[in-house]
Amino acid sequence: MGRNLCVLLLPTLTAAQNLIWLETPPLWESKAFSISADGHIVVGQLLTPDHERVAYYWVNTTGRFFPELGRRQSTARWISANGNTIVGWLRDEHGYPAAFRLTPTSAELLGALGPDGSAATASSADGSVVVGWTSVPGSARHAFRWTQETGMVDLGALGGAESLAAAVSADGRVVVGQAHSEIGEWRAFRWVDGTMQDLGTLGGTWAEAFGVSADGSVVVGWAEHPTGAMSAFRWKDGEGIRDLGTLGGAQSKALAVSADGSLVVGWSDTPEGTRRAFRWAESTGMEDLTEVYRALLPDGSELREARAITPDGRFIVGWGYRKATGRLEAYLLDTQRTGSSVQGSPCSEAALSIEPQPVEGNGMVRYTVPEAAVVRLELYDALGCHRAVLFEGWQPAGEHTQPLPALRAGLYLCRLQLGQRILTAPIIALR
Repeated sequence: MGRNLCVLLLPTLTAAQNLIWLETPPLWESKAFSISADGHIVVGQLLTPDHERVAYYWVNTTGRFFPELGRRQSTARWISANGNTIVGWLRDEHGYPAAFRLTPTSAELLGALGPDGSAATASSADGSVVVGWTSVPGSARHAFRWTQETGMVDLGALGGAESLAAAVSADGRVVVGQAHSEIGEWRAFRWVDGTMQDLGTLGGTWAEAFGVSADGSVVVGWAEHPTGAMSAFRWKDGEGIRDLGTLGGAQSKALAVSADGSLVVGWSDTPEGTRRAFRWAESTGMEDLTEVYRALLPDGSELREARAITPDGRFIVGWGYRKATGRLEAYLLDTQRTGSSVQGSPCSEAALSIEPQPVEGNGMVRYTVPEAAVVRLELYDALGCHRAVLFEGWQPAGEHTQPLPALRAGLYLCRLQLGQRILTAPIIALR
């Protein structure tokens, strides 16, 4: 029999708050639309001096753009939480938008249900479910949900002509966006298992949804007041729609939300009429990110829009005005404080153990995921050589096990990454 080994894994936090302006070619502008859960990969769009749009992805570890991802007039709109799938759209040979899905092993166009093209806007955490909009016969656009098994499925509308999907839950089950009502008003919707729900407004006639929590229970966007002003909202299952206010200006828009629904980001007008990126939490209300992180912007640059936030709430991407270059550029903001934990962090405690197994068995690794997170579990030998990836992907909260490969007697190291936390524990293989 093998021996039972239990180790409490204590994460070491060494990161500090940091702001990176994503290096943009001279005279070009850039926008960041999405970020992987570990904060290493950003995707978005470059705008050339002649107003052509070029899809790109940017890797934090190398600090370089890779604009060859797409052709001219293309946009990378989303990267999956595990960093393996990028979706967006490009212009086809006829000038129509064409939804694409790019993985490390494949590149494919998803097609359309009508003659005027399609666009992909988001994916599930593992990239297996893609949502967006497609043209349909009659020149209208409808929200779609795509998988390899089903292809592109039309989600319909709220009694009207059009709908657009903007985001999808981590497991791909809940889709949110905006759809026409019977009288042609745009309304925020939440689609689950074939049913499209109108999320209401703030007293006006217009609403749109742009982001959804990991489990689909929290939706964010903007909605109209009776006065016609638009404000960011947060809708929660069982509670309904809530006005998040503004930074003192006329309007605001919520664009993304953390995995647990506690942190919301977007943009808001200020009393002076300037657009600023915001972060909202129950405990703080709406905060101006330019003012909160003024120490990272000593030259007077401004964060204008927060477009995406990692599931644990640590990293935020978007774009702002960079004074050093005098143009709009994409940014990556790391909000982590040295030695502190992030609200909504997917790993506050974790345990890794080797279960007793017969000698002829290869053993199992047991680990706990306190909150739903992107998980990567790897095995190294005593010399630090990588032996195997035991698991990689999104996992729900709870206890999980993964089988070990056949190992010779000796010392090994298991490396567990949950969100931004990396934890390690030794394994002693006995034969």
